[in-house]
Amino acid sequence: MRVLHAFTRDRPRWSVGALAEELALNKSRVSKLLAEFREAGFLRQDPRTREYAVGIHAVALGGNYLHEQPLVREAIVVMRRLTDKSGQTAALGVIEGIDVLYLAVVEGRHFLDVGWRVATWLPFHATALGKVLFAFAREELVDRAARERGLPRITPNTICDLGEFKAQLAKIRRTGVAETREETMAGLAAQAVPILGEGQACIASLGFVYPLHAVSAAKRKAHRAMLQTAARSLSSKMGARVYPFGED
Repeated sequence: MRVLHAFTRDRPRWSVGALAEELALNKSRVSKLLAEFREAGFLRQDPRTREYAVGIHAVALGGNYLHEQPLVREAIVVMRRLTDKSGQTAALGVIEGIDVLYLAVVEGRHFLDVGWRVATWLPFHATALGKVLFAFAREELVDRAARERGLPRITPNTICDLGEFKAQLAKIRRTGVAETREETMAGLAAQAVPILGEGQACIASLGFVYPLHAVSAAKRKAHRAMLQTAARSLSSKMGARVYPFGED
């Protein structure tokens, strides 16, 4: 499992020697493991460089996960409606451990390529999806993420101070919405709201990603209402008793 986990967006390709050194494992053992994963189709090997990368069976396995999840099945339908109505790209995120995963996306006509794709990990402190998830998480999880992942500066607008970050999370808990402006990329803005499940737990975040210049303050308010209406419907289907944000 450590071998598979090594294949990330930041390091998508590995040679046998480099991976053995990274994992502090015997080179022959790593070579055997990689060959087994290659034969099963979960990894592929470049015939020229001999480096390994993720194989097509891994894509199929991830697709099975998305197909099996009730949240994703329900959310995709809602996200398509949101995109048709707003023209913006709709996105769904979840928290796994101390990391935020970009789980699903429906691209809008005002699509802005930010370099993220489904199944990529997002910076928890600089994205609207991530901020919502951590706003409704336990404070010790926030502290752990800050300690282990840090709050690196991505743009001049990125919040890198933990106290300021926690103050923003407190506001999100009160209002039920997170908004970011150029915190991960110049010209990029986003909004997100929580999706609640059984026991009123936040199980995901739903949001819009859009070019900053394309959305006025009035449109942001309208988008917020759209997102909260959609999240209320999804939350009900996921087992939440009430959705305390937005207007009925």
